[in-house]
Amino acid sequence: MSDGAAPPDEAITPFVVHVVEQSVHRLGGRSRTGAVEMTAWMRRMLGEIGFASAPANADERDRRESAARTIAADAALLAAYFQSIDLLYANSAACADAASAVLMRAMELSRAELDTSA
Repeated sequence: MSDGAAPPDEAITPFVVHVVEQSVHRLGGRSRTGAVEMTAWMRRMLGEIGFASAPANADERDRRESAARTIAADAALLAAYFQSIDLLYANSAACADAASAVLMRAMELSRAELDTSA
């Protein structure tokens, strides 16, 4: 799935919908356009990060790092992503392990930011 194509809808839709609902509408208060853009970004990102916990190659590693940095930079997105990750496993999404690895890296980056600002 590292070709950038979105994973099958039935496996990722509950996760994407929940993350967007939480981060855009409840926690972030972004506009409706923000929800459309976030949905597109989430679907694209999930198609680009691969399947396994460890990246398959340097390109996949770079895409994961970019995704993690985007998630870590938005507290509402990070919280919603964290709260929703189990939906990928519940729906047997092939990208669940890779999405979890991205989450772990985003949490590391967020923590490092907190440590440097304290």
